[in-house]
Amino acid sequence: MSEQLLGWFTKRRESLVLRMIKENAERAEMVASEFNEAVKSKSREEVERHGDVLHKYDDEADRARKKIEGELTKGDLPPKIREDLLHLTRRLDATMFHCKDASKDLEILTQGRVKAPEGLWSYYKKLGAKLLECVAAMKKMIISLIQANTEQTEQEVLEVEKTEHEIDELHVKTKLAFSDYDEAIPTSVFLTLYDLLKEIEEAADSCEYTADQVRMVLIRGI
Repeated sequence: MSEQLLGWFTKRRESLVLRMIKENAERAEMVASEFNEAVKSKSREEVERHGDVLHKYDDEADRARKKIEGELTKGDLPPKIREDLLHLTRRLDATMFHCKDASKDLEILTQGRVKAPEGLWSYYKKLGAKLLECVAAMKKMIISLIQANTEQTEQEVLEVEKTEHEIDELHVKTKLAFSDYDEAIPTSVFLTLYDLLKEIEEAADSCEYTADQVRMVLIRGI
């Protein structure tokens, strides 16, 4: 890790910016957890309840992101560190954004009379659980970075990448499974299911992009 960045993290570990980034990483995990619970829910009311909590966390994170961006324009931060922290903040925000959009697709699905076949929906349950794993690893990675724990950060980068790869594999299997149910699913439901799949994939991709950004921070110091 860059000695300059390491020194800044170490000396200012409890600073406002780093604390808000850590809190947003924790919110990202809570957002993914609510989404996972919504995917497992069996009623419209449960899906909407989890969606409401998810949106609350996302709104809090969005306000925090704006404060972080404002704080990063102040003080004597070196430009490269400021840029790293901005990228990190926006990657986190992107993950939550896609989880939020995925939850909207869930709510649309529960409002219709035709439900997704259970055999197909089982793939989405696996994806929801695996996405939570990916976001949890991303949170640990960011906290390890803030704590200037290089070795642990590197391990969590690998964990994010591993889990994202597993989501990619599940994504392909889910798309292949559509052909088994194409006659049983109305076009409107099919399109919403496909969009939901896309949002889950993009949320996982955002986790991987965050890991890429963290790896750049680590490599820059070598």
